[in-house]
Amino acid sequence: MYKNNVVFHNAMALCDSVLLQNTGKTASEVLYPTTSISQEVAESILRDTLYAQPVLVALEYCIAEVWKARGHQPDVVMGHSLGEYAAAVVAGVMGLEDCLKLVCARAHLIHNNNSCLGVMYAVRASRESINNAITQSAMGDQAALAAVNGSNSVVVSGKEKAVKAVLSGIDSASRQLLVQHGFHSPCMLDVVAEYEALLNEIELKRPTIPFVSTVTGQVCDLELTTTEYWLRHMTDTVLYLDAVQSAVTIMKSSVFVEIGPDSTPVSYTHLRAHETGRN
Repeated sequence: MYKNNVVFHNAMALCDSVLLQNTGKTASEVLYPTTSISQEVAESILRDTLYAQPVLVALEYCIAEVWKARGHQPDVVMGHSLGEYAAAVVAGVMGLEDCLKLVCARAHLIHNNNSCLGVMYAVRASRESINNAITQSAMGDQAALAAVNGSNSVVVSGKEKAVKAVLSGIDSASRQLLVQHGFHSPCMLDVVAEYEALLNEIELKRPTIPFVSTVTGQVCDLELTTTEYWLRHMTDTVLYLDAVQSAVTIMKSSVFVEIGPDSTPVSYTHLRAHETGRN
């Protein structure tokens, strides 16, 4: 698409100009490495929060622009964790340049603060069992339920010892995620004040289309124009399951378009059949 789709290429060029000013690198040079940068180096750069987060949002924006150019306007938008920033641009909550500057600054704050270092584990367990395990753990104040992706699919985040202590208290399969920071956990608290100052410089508007929040699990409107919302977005649980269920109830069709760097097999069997008309 970068080589052959004009809409995608031009959108990426817009993103590149902002990212170059704020990170010293462009999205295109690490996504589509040439002789100036090896595939191995590009992959290592994309594992670094400092670059991975801005590039992710840029890519999602570019794909959304292609869909729009083909005449497909979303009835509802939502985003999983950082994807909510791309959704905010699509919904008119913030401009592209402001969004990318924010994401770059956010990534920079997290990258440069050792307090943000941590681990994340995907766990085949319910939110209730994880919350109970966190409550009962002696190190529970250093761990958190980072995401609820399904009725039996969650993510635990925090300091490594604390997360492992929590997981030792449950009998569920788990897999460590390839991240270096404890996103959506107390690990993020030390950068909240600095990020709030940056948010106060950005113009935030009401969404022009329904915006389903993974912070609340419900449709949000005026909340999106507050700095408090985006600070909660950094620290609170990603209520993806709740958001999907809310989106289904207000959508005009049962078609979801996932916009991201790769395909992700997702089972929606947890949704009630009468809500989706299918499993």
